[in-house]
Amino acid sequence: MERLLWLYALPYDQYYPVVCFDERPCFLIGEELDPLPLQSGQIRKEHYAYKKNGSAALLAAIEPLTGKRLARVYSQRTKKEYTLFCQELSALWPKAKKIRLVQDNCKLSATVHDCSRKSCTVAASLPCTAGR
Repeated sequence: MERLLWLYALPYDQYYPVVCFDERPCFLIGEELDPLPLQSGQIRKEHYAYKKNGSAALLAAIEPLTGKRLARVYSQRTKKEYTLFCQELSALWPKAKKIRLVQDNCKLSATVHDCSRKSCTVAASLPCTAGR
């Protein structure tokens, strides 16, 4: 945790930007039944039943000190999509020697990555503290 706090406290450096990454699954749902017609003086009412239309994966990154961000939606989340996202992310910082990517992901364990423009390599592995 101290290493993350130290990283966040660093002043902005365009050659070594600090970028936060997160992901989430998104469930695509539709309406099973049409909503009830709106009546004067009443709120619109909808049925709780829904139709499953699959899922998607949202991958997002933000550089907190500048507000620069990237978000992409994929039909699935595999190593391939993660790699494509990292490659696109590195293209956003063409002057960067290394992109310090902070990632909180319990599936892979929370990690801090040093990303060069060509590849991502794990710099330090931090224990996941979710649920503590």
